[in-house]
Amino acid sequence: MKMKMKMNRTGVCYARQSTEMQQSIPAQLSELEDYAKTNDIQIIASFQDVMSGKNTERNGFQAMKEYIATHSIDVILVWRHDRLARNLKELQNFLLYCQDNETTVISINERLSNNKAQDTLLIHLLGAIGEYQLDTIKDNQQIAYRKMHQEGKKVNQSVSFGYRIIDDELEIIKEEAEIVHLIFQLYVEEDLGYKAIAEHLNNLGILNWNEKLWTPARIHSILKNTSYIGNIRSKYGDENRHLLPIIEKELFQKAVNKMNSKGKQAQRVTRRYILQKKIRCPHCRSLCSPTHTTQKHKDHHYYICSNYIANGKRHCHGIILNAIEIEQFISNKAHQFIQSDYVSGQLKKRIANKNGLIVKSNQRKQQQLKERQQKALQSFERGLIDDDQLKSQLISLSNREKKLKIDPTIPESLIELINFNLAVDINPTLSQFTLYQSIIDKIEVNGDKTVKEIYLTDLEKNILQEELL
Repeated sequence: MKMKMKMNRTGVCYARQSTEMQQSIPAQLSELEDYAKTNDIQIIASFQDVMSGKNTERNGFQAMKEYIATHSIDVILVWRHDRLARNLKELQNFLLYCQDNETTVISINERLSNNKAQDTLLIHLLGAIGEYQLDTIKDNQQIAYRKMHQEGKKVNQSVSFGYRIIDDELEIIKEEAEIVHLIFQLYVEEDLGYKAIAEHLNNLGILNWNEKLWTPARIHSILKNTSYIGNIRSKYGDENRHLLPIIEKELFQKAVNKMNSKGKQAQRVTRRYILQKKIRCPHCRSLCSPTHTTQKHKDHHYYICSNYIANGKRHCHGIILNAIEIEQFISNKAHQFIQSDYVSGQLKKRIANKNGLIVKSNQRKQQQLKERQQKALQSFERGLIDDDQLKSQLISLSNREKKLKIDPTIPESLIELINFNLAVDINPTLSQFTLYQSIIDKIEVNGDKTVKEIYLTDLEKNILQEELL
């Protein structure tokens, strides 16, 4: 309980405007300070935000909450309740928060009575009006944006590479337009892929926006961008056009046809790579991704640096590992190490300990939920919340209980796998994939493709060392 010995009430002011253009905060604060003087309220702090009221994730608002929780504050003065929040639920939650801290919210333009039922109804109405206003603003913005789009106007200032907005008009940047044209020519006429085009531009010293290197993903996004033939696609429709195309429609269509044909040729490989997300590139530390090639109707499987695959050798020298060879090597070493009685016992012990931690974590989650339910009941008994608010909180907690994530414990069947043969097939089975994904933590290789370190899950020991410390 706060001890309030002062004769005059203490208070803080809160003001909010949605945008820099509005400039209403000084006027709000002036009115709030005048009200405070007239009503013998000593203002000891002021808080403000230039931000939408659609949620309460605002620096000034959060600072005010922390302030009233740590100081003896009688009142919060606001111009209107919607300055605090337009969302009804968040407004109600904040008012309850103020009640818990024995602080009264006074809206100088929306006076509440001393009748709790009437005040609750008014708060609901004000919150509902705030939500309606927010939704109306959003709807009006979308209608205006759609109209602008249909008239061929820019909805925002973002443009594609090769263009700029200058004095509210779309203009072509000649140097960038030449790069865009070069990309289409290399793809269609020179038959280069995304990665090859990116490496070609990087080798020539031609950089992307902000002096960034080109990547295959960036090349792909340019080749499929209809803005380069004058079409602007967006959620507001496809009818927007501009009169400054960079690429001829015939060349653009050839690029589209090639991308579509490449997509159809792509084949999905169903092989299970047991060391997926376990091997790191020794050069850039990116994870190695599984991939395959087909030569003379024979599949070849590899683990390759994902950074090298995505962005080319300008980003990483890359490393290519024969998938079958490294999987056989890892499985042999893991088998030799795990089959010892000592290691088998240690693994079983660690799994049992981990299961104990999982059980405790689950119990803690359930206990926290029960404590919140008890707190809601105590608030009701103390008269801090009414029947409807109690019902709402209990329903919310019940829904949260249904969605509560209870982590599963490690099954006993997995422990039993330790005693099985750990050899893997050339085309690994599902159980082999599951086993190795579970027991292998990470694998380190050198630039010469030599495996130097193998770490098992929950064991900080490199199993290639001769013995456990």
